[in-house]
Amino acid sequence: MLPKVSVAIPSYNQKDFLRECLESVLAQDYQNLEIVVSDDGSTDGTQEMLKEYDKKYPGLFKLVLNEKNQGITANNNTAYFNCTGKYIAWVDGDDLMFPGKIRKQVELMESHPNCVFCFHNLEVFDSDSGKVIKYYLDPKRKFPPQGRNVENIVKFGGFVGRASQFFRRSACPPQGFDNRMTRSADWLFMIETASKGETKYIPEVLGRFRWHQNNVTKKIGSDLSTKFLTLGIVEWKLPHLAKYARLCRSRYLYSIAVEKILNHREKEGRSILLESLRQGWVSWKWIFWYLNSWLKFGFPK
Repeated sequence: MLPKVSVAIPSYNQKDFLRECLESVLAQDYQNLEIVVSDDGSTDGTQEMLKEYDKKYPGLFKLVLNEKNQGITANNNTAYFNCTGKYIAWVDGDDLMFPGKIRKQVELMESHPNCVFCFHNLEVFDSDSGKVIKYYLDPKRKFPPQGRNVENIVKFGGFVGRASQFFRRSACPPQGFDNRMTRSADWLFMIETASKGETKYIPEVLGRFRWHQNNVTKKIGSDLSTKFLTLGIVEWKLPHLAKYARLCRSRYLYSIAVEKILNHREKEGRSILLESLRQGWVSWKWIFWYLNSWLKFGFPK
């Protein structure tokens, strides 16, 4: 018998996008699914639409329809704790799966019993035009450096698109997503799971990441405070990964420092550069920007 896969879909006020997402899940050529949708108190008719799907496909959907909005992390946990499958495929309510995605990920995981987490590439597309903007993982780069093991998932800062993430549920953290974190909790969840075994990459584009005005990733992509919190938790809970957490922190600090220097805040940028060096940053670019903070070359970033 095929192992059960729980498709976990957190949603909030994205009715039209969610309908497309659900149709892409229903189009999968894999028979043993449960579709777990946790809606975080939507007011746009999402919950009524979900009830229609549940009625149309009896026994396939598991709906958690919250009356009040509880926030991203809590909503992720609601979806997670309602999953009962051997595997969990995550997809946000505004993203899409390509046909064959789940079957291919199950086949990989079943053939690698020590694999706890696998992922693939995604198209990033403009929601209004449908045009592909780029790929989540640039195929022009040598890929990895950032992949296939937990060390690089820490070091390179959560580079795996949510719609590609596929977990062995038994390896996932029993406490779920860290409720202390309103953001980046999914990165920590990924790290904790990947630390339990092998990570595999499928070199195919098996899904689509939607780029639109209300995209959460766009809104919070520049918020580094929660990323630093994640790295601190990793150093505390998984000390064997502390080296890679420091390297990731050094990369973020370097980026902040360059931004300061470009905005004529040289002294502040220089101080942050020194901290990035202390954390482990090693690059000829560091030397350039440190000199620039004193000499003001004015070169573009």
